[in-house]
Formats: sequence, C-alpha cells, structure tokens
Amino acid sequence: MRLIAFLGLSMLSVNHLSAFASKTDEAIFLQRPDGTKQCEFKDDAPMRAKMMASLKQELKKAKIRPLEIRHLSSDGKIRIQMCGAPTGAVFLLKVRKSEAEAAKKLGFVEVSAPAEKKPLSK
Repeated sequence: MRLIAFLGLSMLSVNHLSAFASKTDEAIFLQRPDGTKQCEFKDDAPMRAKMMASLKQELKKAKIRPLEIRHLSSDGKIRIQMCGAPTGAVFLLKVRKSEAEAAKKLGFVEVSAPAEKKPLSK
C-alpha cells in the first residue's frame, strides 16, 4: 500500500515538474539586421555561408543554443531604394525564453511573429 502511494506521489511530482519546465522554457523568436547595405552586398552563397558561420560562432561564444536560425531576405518593412541604405535582411532566431536576455545583449529584438519572407539560408 505504501509503495502504491509513493508511486502515485512520484508520478504527480514528475508531471508537475515537466509542466513547469515547459512554461519557463517556451521558445520565442528574435531578429537582428544582418548589417548588409544596398549596392554593397554581393548576394552569393559563399558570402551568406560566411555570415551564417560568423553568427553561429557569436552565439556559441555567448552560450546561446538556438533551436532554429534563419537568414531572411527581408524584415517585412518597406525600404528606401538607395545605395548605402540597409537591405532589410535579418537573422531570425528561435531560442528558449531562458536564453533571450543573452541574445538581446547581442542586438536581437523579440518579434511576435517572424517575417515570412524568402529565406536566404538556413
């Protein structure tokens, strides 16, 4: 009888802890401009791969483990067409809420819904 009571309480505790973990570790989206400028950015695969590798290294150094990383061609905003103006391309991260503050220190801002534009790379 004691064993059954103990097992029942153990299972209740595990269910409670897993529910707590899922609420505190919800995933959120953050984005940051990739820094490219119109007329200066050559849109080629090697350059995008280099930018993505640099971002991954920056995140690793900050101990941020993203669930997903995307390089989007636009943040969804209308941009002036002029050499030297930002292209609007962004890095989009999906991270655990517990890692969001560290990502914000790297210049990322929270977005409610990611811009669904053509991905440059994953």
